[in-house]
Amino acid sequence: LTVFAYLISYFTPQLMLSATTTSGGDTGSMIYLEKYMAEYLIPNGKISGWSQDRWLGFPIFQFQFPLAYVLMAFLSYAIPMEVAFKLITVLGIFTLPLFTFLAMRFMKFRFPIPIIAAILALFFIFNEANTVFGGNIPSMLAGEFSYSISFSFMVLFIGYAYKKINERKFSLWIPILFAIILLTHIVTAVIAALSVLFFFLTKDRKASWFNFKYVFLAFFLSFLILSFWLLPLLSNLSYTTGYGRNWSTNDFLKWYPKEALVFHLLAAIAVYIGVKKNDRRILYFSFILLVSYFAFLNAEYLFTANIRFWPMMYFFVLVLSACAIGKILFRIKLKGLLTIPIITLIITIVYLNSSVSFIDDWIKWNYEGYESKVHWNTYKEINDFIRASPYKARTWNDLEDINDRLGTVRAFESIPYFAEKPTLEGVYAQATISSPFISYAQCEMSKHCAGIPTVAGRERTTSHNLVAGTKHVTIMNVKYYVAAFKTVQEDLKNSSDWKLVKKVGEWEIYELLTHNGSYVYVPEFEPNAISAEGTEWKNVSLNWWTQLDKVDVPIAFSDDNRFAKAENIDDLKRIKVDNNCIIGEEFYNEEIKFRTNCIGKPHIVKVSYFPNWHVEGAEKIYLVSPSFMLVYPDQEDVRLYYSDTMINSIGKILTIVGLIIIFLIAIPKKNFAKNFIESKIFS
Repeated sequence: LTVFAYLISYFTPQLMLSATTTSGGDTGSMIYLEKYMAEYLIPNGKISGWSQDRWLGFPIFQFQFPLAYVLMAFLSYAIPMEVAFKLITVLGIFTLPLFTFLAMRFMKFRFPIPIIAAILALFFIFNEANTVFGGNIPSMLAGEFSYSISFSFMVLFIGYAYKKINERKFSLWIPILFAIILLTHIVTAVIAALSVLFFFLTKDRKASWFNFKYVFLAFFLSFLILSFWLLPLLSNLSYTTGYGRNWSTNDFLKWYPKEALVFHLLAAIAVYIGVKKNDRRILYFSFILLVSYFAFLNAEYLFTANIRFWPMMYFFVLVLSACAIGKILFRIKLKGLLTIPIITLIITIVYLNSSVSFIDDWIKWNYEGYESKVHWNTYKEINDFIRASPYKARTWNDLEDINDRLGTVRAFESIPYFAEKPTLEGVYAQATISSPFISYAQCEMSKHCAGIPTVAGRERTTSHNLVAGTKHVTIMNVKYYVAAFKTVQEDLKNSSDWKLVKKVGEWEIYELLTHNGSYVYVPEFEPNAISAEGTEWKNVSLNWWTQLDKVDVPIAFSDDNRFAKAENIDDLKRIKVDNNCIIGEEFYNEEIKFRTNCIGKPHIVKVSYFPNWHVEGAEKIYLVSPSFMLVYPDQEDVRLYYSDTMINSIGKILTIVGLIIIFLIAIPKKNFAKNFIESKIFS
């Protein structure tokens, strides 16, 4: 209770219960995701689908972890959406001490080890050396709140799995807990999965075999109940973009706070005691620490950044420190053990109060919200203007430091939330095939550019070039551009392609005059086909994107005989198309309709390609450069719609099967799980 009270002293009710829109870091870009989940996906019986509002359209929550947003959405039906968002973002911070305590109790550690472990978790939670890796307050505020939730459930899973596997009693909570972990983050799920390998490390072959069958059933059930989401994710990984970088380990020691040396010494003592006394609980935590180091060193093979495994490497040092403190106290037979947690808590709070420097300011900045910022009226006026515009086309902005005055440098990524109009960027650049092209154009249109998404292991960035940038944003159907950087503003003013339509404080809004904001068009030249195996098309498309004299000839990535064939980009054939067409379009979240008088001609839809898009009024949908959809209408009315593929249907069937099996296992006195584990099915 005192630990909770201490956390609440930072996350005050005044901040957390005020209906303001959370700002700050990546988090200030994420409430749109809650809104889309609450207002569109769940009412339509989904937790993943398609959004037109970011990344040229992307499969929202197909490659993102949806559970935190599901919780936000359901909570928002009872309380304001803004408050629901805040409460779920801090969920992992408040549950970590509790789940640490419960995990230690599950493993039958004597008092005061469980409560000391919970108290020492505060050193992890308030670690300011780690501002983005995950699990602690600064990382949560920067946007890693789903990781934070997953991390605390991982700790609970580790303790509960130890208890039940050693008791040889199957519990449905094990597959359910693992499903919760995986639905909130993959990195924590990796450590949770690797942790159970410990139970195979025993000289008793029968026990090891029993444990294997137990673990197999638990993870198999998790796989079944997650299949509706997991199978489409795994089968469509080629339609994502690699993060493309690991963090240098040169500053590895700097990631630890100064008190970490003490905890590492205590952890070493715990490991020594565990080995000497053969205390499998301590050996279990030591094993998890080792696999965390292993995962850190091999992150590239686990499809994630190495730094995501660093939090486990520090947290379990703290857990082992609690074990060491307890074991030392038992060894010296100290009386008055009840006072030890109180003394530990007082020391912890006093130390943290003297060492924490910026966390309280970050919390205030995030949770007082956009509405409390000095420039809120400016930000609101910009959004109101975009909302009132007659166009459905996309709005974009330069990446300028002064945008942070609005609440975060990513403030304009929330245009879909505040103005209900689409933009180009958003969080989770890996969740789409279109982010490399957007990133490249950002470097042409902005003072700064993220340059994170990569193709074929190469970062592709360029320098400020308004002519090239204008060409690219025209292709991407950008109609408005919000500029704050003075050089960009001057270039836009001097360009005949752009018109200043609104000035609000230091921000200027320009309208692109060279197109009418339509998503469907007939290109000037026939698409050429270039053969590209696997994901090589991404590299071909990005090379095409960077050569302005080539982008007027689209590349279709298909072996269909209807296309002129080209060996490479330099071999593209310019076959003229009469594109004097009349096209009317209707544009929705998961549906695009258009009527055309140019039947049989190539029609490019400026929306990201994905296998779940289907078409009526044309034979098929082709993938066309940069990452769009191409159709050849065989009638005037064409409808593209987003719906399930076969893999989605198989996943849903497996989930239903999994739920039925769980129901059967849950029937009292039937012992389905016990009979399964003890059967000879594996033989």
